[in-house]
Parts: sequence; structure tokens; C-alpha cells
Amino acid sequence: MAPEGARIAGARGRISGLAESLDAMGPPPDDVSTMLDSANLRRRAEYLEKTGSVKSDLISAYAEYARLLEAALREIAGAQQEIAAMARRKAPAKPRRRGAPGKPARAKKASVRTARKAPAKARRQRSARPSRVSKASPRRRR
Repeated sequence: MAPEGARIAGARGRISGLAESLDAMGPPPDDVSTMLDSANLRRRAEYLEKTGSVKSDLISAYAEYARLLEAALREIAGAQQEIAAMARRKAPAKPRRRGAPGKPARAKKASVRTARKAPAKARRQRSARPSRVSKASPRRRR
């Protein structure tokens, strides 16, 4: 685990320990009618002192935890920017295309008109060949 990860885990453990100790203290003590007012006030003051101390430790633990998380996020963002910059540097240059952006350019197929326009010599050779269609089964040309 990275040192930052260990410190974050330690801060998280400290927070959970402090929260458990605060929960273990329970609610403030009730006034006992048989005790004197000064004794009740002293017990309440001791309880408030203990809980105040734990609460301030809990707040400082949360502050440390937040600071560590922010530092980790800054490192992650910096690494992400470095990776993006490296990817831009290493990406091959894209050739310019005509047409709508986002659509790949297609190779042109030979059209029917282009196929019909054969050189004159080739046209003469075709017309000199005998027809493959026999007279017994005539085929229609389209």
C-alpha cells in the first residue's frame, strides 16, 4: 500500500475509534434527586469535559482525513493529466478527410456507368465473341 494510502487508512481507523469511544460514554447522566446539586453539576461537567475532548479529537481526525484525501485526489488528477498529454503526443496524426465529421471516408466503388465505358478495343473484342446463351434456353438481358 502506498504511504498515502496507509496514512488515510490510519486516519480512518482513528476516526472510527474515537466515534466508538464517544458512543460508549452514553448519554449525559440524569440528575439524581437524592444527591446535592453541586454533585450533579460536577458529574455533568466531567461528562461534558470528556465528550468535548473526544469530539475535538474527532474533528481534528476528520480534518486530517480530509487533507489526506485532497492530497491523494490532487495526485490522481496530476497523473491523469500526464497520461492524457502522453496519449496526445503519441497519437498518430489523423489524415484530413472530406465529408461529414465523425463518419469514416469510404473508398469509391466503380459505378455501372464506369464499368460500361470500356476502351474501344475491349468493346470490339466483346462483340466478336460468340454468345454463351444457347438458342434452346434464351435468357433475357436487363
